[in-house]
Amino acid sequence: MMRASPSNIKPPLREVSNEKRIEVARNIAFHLLEKYEDAVLAVYISGSTAKKLDRPYSDLEMMCVVRDGLEVPKKYCVCDGLLVEVDYPQESGFLKAARGPGWDWPIQADQYRNHIVLFDRDGWMKNWPRPLRKMTRQISPRPFDSRPSQ
Repeated sequence: MMRASPSNIKPPLREVSNEKRIEVARNIAFHLLEKYEDAVLAVYISGSTAKKLDRPYSDLEMMCVVRDGLEVPKKYCVCDGLLVEVDYPQESGFLKAARGPGWDWPIQADQYRNHIVLFDRDGWMKNWPRPLRKMTRQISPRPFDSRPSQ
């Protein structure tokens, strides 16, 4: 696995199927659990791979939610021709982001609804529904229905 940053990714990328992306993600999850052990609360796939909308050269987006206090920077790598991004949010920040819409709410909300769970310590992901319901209630289901006054 070669480390890379978004600005210097130059290794040859290759066509990768959805099934192969998930296989690579399972291997990465195994290594994350070996490295960070009990600090890992959840590991999951998000983005187009989770929705099975990935294309042959799509990247693989993963989240590794860790306990508060462990700071791990976001990592990019190329693994066997596949561009991989792993983000490591801390538990409290992750759940806080789930509670309220921010400027990137459509992107953030997608990962809460569309994901493939690779690891879930003691059912930790059950913490998601309540914050997500609260966030969804704050957004009008039909924001463009009102007509301008004349």
